[in-house]
Amino acid sequence: MNSSTGILGSDTSFLESFDVGVWYVGFPAQEKYEALVKEYTALAHEKSTIPNDLIRDTLSAFMDNALNHYFVMPLDTLQATETHRKIVMIGVNTIKKAVGAVLPKVVAKMAADDRVKLAQYMDVMLTQVGEANPQSMVIYPIEDTMADSARQILQRGRNGEALAIKGDLQQLLISVNEEAMKAYFDIPFRMMSFGPIMSKLITMTADATRAATQVVIKKVVSGLKEEEVFRILDYVEALFIKGPPHSGPLES
Repeated sequence: MNSSTGILGSDTSFLESFDVGVWYVGFPAQEKYEALVKEYTALAHEKSTIPNDLIRDTLSAFMDNALNHYFVMPLDTLQATETHRKIVMIGVNTIKKAVGAVLPKVVAKMAADDRVKLAQYMDVMLTQVGEANPQSMVIYPIEDTMADSARQILQRGRNGEALAIKGDLQQLLISVNEEAMKAYFDIPFRMMSFGPIMSKLITMTADATRAATQVVIKKVVSGLKEEEVFRILDYVEALFIKGPPHSGPLES
């Protein structure tokens, strides 16, 4: 992917270009995660042995990067209270524990072909969205309807309905995170071959993550003040990226 037509906005240029290209949700990749992905994909390309700890470290860094962007970073954006911070960090720690419990067992049972497939998937998800923005992004595609919903929420929130949109904002953030779960859990694990016991463990981990995420979003958004809603709208706007059609495992 080598270009982007811009970020979600409330102007006519966004409306006019809405049916051109593909919408993605994404966030900046941390250097540690990007370096691990490059090392992982290089070994996969060379058909070399891929160590368990490299795969585990890559997936752990990926999860840390995502959690930091979706949960920890917005705390500063919102100038969150200590109560909000505690609620969010409880959710973050719950997710980390659930993922940490399943990763070593999953990685140890991965076949050689599955290790290569996962490397390719992680490599496709990590990309640059334009020459003007050299920062690598972690992206996944979404339906136009979600982008349109975000556009409408942004318009309403910035035009006198900041408090009235909190329910819709909750649902949008939950939907975004549900799409993230598909990209981060469902698709990559579907690309692998596991027995019924391991599959059940993975499903339980994903369900625990979804549940923790929804609790955090509902509690935090419901307590937002008007000025905090404006700040979270800026955060939401920055999540959405417009780009050309994406080829590769992300289409799975």
